[in-house]
Amino acid sequence: MSESEQSATQTAPAKINLFLHVTGKGSGEYAGYHLLNTLAVFAADMGDDVTIRPACGYSLTLDGPYAQALQQEDPDRNIVTRAARMMAGCYGKSLDMAIQVTKNIPMQAGLGGGSADAAATMRALAAFWGVPRLDSRILKMAPMLGADVPMCLHGPLPLYVSGIGENVRFAADIPALHMVLARPNFGLSTKEVFSANRIYDSAIKAYPSKAQDFMAWLEHETGNDLTPASISLNAGLDLVLQALGGQKGCLLSRMTGSGTTCFGIFEHGESAQSSAQELAKSRPDWWVRAVHTHPSPNGVL
Repeated sequence: MSESEQSATQTAPAKINLFLHVTGKGSGEYAGYHLLNTLAVFAADMGDDVTIRPACGYSLTLDGPYAQALQQEDPDRNIVTRAARMMAGCYGKSLDMAIQVTKNIPMQAGLGGGSADAAATMRALAAFWGVPRLDSRILKMAPMLGADVPMCLHGPLPLYVSGIGENVRFAADIPALHMVLARPNFGLSTKEVFSANRIYDSAIKAYPSKAQDFMAWLEHETGNDLTPASISLNAGLDLVLQALGGQKGCLLSRMTGSGTTCFGIFEHGESAQSSAQELAKSRPDWWVRAVHTHPSPNGVL
């Protein structure tokens, strides 16, 4: 980056796993990783913001409602710094940049906040340096940063993801979804959840091509295999699922990722908004947000 280049801001949208099946454990170069099948969608109206400016030397600034915990950590360990260093090393560029991350996504929430920030950093630097954001070298680096980084890099369109997260393809006929997200006042370690998990599922069936069959298929043919393990670590998570499922107009409630955020899907945006307001009033200690997701280009709104 040169001083003549202007700043760039990339949105890092929250990631939501509509289903998540754990299919086994990796081997060889993927030893220690879990193999997954998931359908990921991205919030169109909620996420972090990553801004990169030319500077003399490197700096990382964190602000926003969910930055406090990260502000106490060594910035060299932050996934954004790691992503910037990998990109600079790969493309022979300097680290003369100031990165500002506004954290609107809660931590340990299953919403891919850190992964989304890393992917946004990679996209912004690719744009600065005139590199395709899905350049083969970037795609090779992404899984090294985390299993959610490749899908966040490909987003915000709906994605079908498998392997350790490196196999990504765009999902057709996924409609925009009106959701209420709810996270209780506790988080869970992804490592601990996977360690407690005892479910290994078979490969997921292909999703239906007709949008009107989508919700029935999602409810009856899919799930989140990590839910029992997450509830075993904190039973309060089950209360969130029950509270969402009990809201008027909720079609399906489920946990995203390894928790602790759960989502409820509603038929209309108005019912999602009113349910979010009601839930936030009854549970002021929870983080509650109504969102809608990006559809497939041919998805039905």
